[in-house]
Amino acid sequence: MYVLDKIREIKFTDIKNRFISSIFIGAIFLLSFILGGKFWIFLCLFLSAIMCFEWLEMINSKNKKLSLYYFMACNISAVFITGAGLLINFWIDGIIGLLLLTVPLIINYKNIGKSLTMWIAFGILYVSIPFWFLIHMRIENSWITLLWLFSIIWASDVGAYFSGQIFKGKKIAPQISPNKTWSGFFGGIGLSITVSLLWLVLVNVHQPLQLILFTLILSLVGQIGDLLQSSLKRHWQVKDMGALLPGHGGVFDRFDSFLPCMIILQALILYTGVNFVWH
Repeated sequence: MYVLDKIREIKFTDIKNRFISSIFIGAIFLLSFILGGKFWIFLCLFLSAIMCFEWLEMINSKNKKLSLYYFMACNISAVFITGAGLLINFWIDGIIGLLLLTVPLIINYKNIGKSLTMWIAFGILYVSIPFWFLIHMRIENSWITLLWLFSIIWASDVGAYFSGQIFKGKKIAPQISPNKTWSGFFGGIGLSITVSLLWLVLVNVHQPLQLILFTLILSLVGQIGDLLQSSLKRHWQVKDMGALLPGHGGVFDRFDSFLPCMIILQALILYTGVNFVWH
């Protein structure tokens, strides 16, 4: 009865908005994912461009032309790369991308100052590196691993949201994010592990214990990433990174857990040598 009463108290209007925008995002994402190739590359670069723009807007850069420049530069490079098929080598592609992104900083360094330059550089790298990994994992046919990654991140978000809403309890860091609770924290981990167990039932995968361990680590990292973004928004005194997605805020708000998870997943694969083989 307690759980049912708490479920009735949940604000389903907010959930409806989140659900509709999630379906819209998911449909575009899934279609591009299935088509792969240039469609996937363009979507990833387009999303990263929007997120770079949102980052620059959040840190309140007085140079609005710089924000617009980044947005246009990222999309022009996306069109060029997808149109010309300029995907030569993982490291070469990364160097070309970083050069395109650092040109505005070099040109405007004296105007924006050292502190703001560091903030801009951090944000651009924090966004661009995970999306570059994302592009190459899809191209290298690690698409099932990517689907698994997305499923556990979303499961962690959903589990944390509903567990926190239903059971409430002690706050994790009220000074950073007043809505984050320990019940939501463990609920997110629990649902992400449950989803990974379903993967093990439905698909034969080598290294099943490593898969569960990776799930635990990535669920933790995703929730830390969520708290990190909440801390950044509080520091810059903004509620959301944008208003593009109803119920979510900006595109950055939707991918707050994904960014650190993508980086840590690559680090785990590189460090442990584990490369999941799905059958």
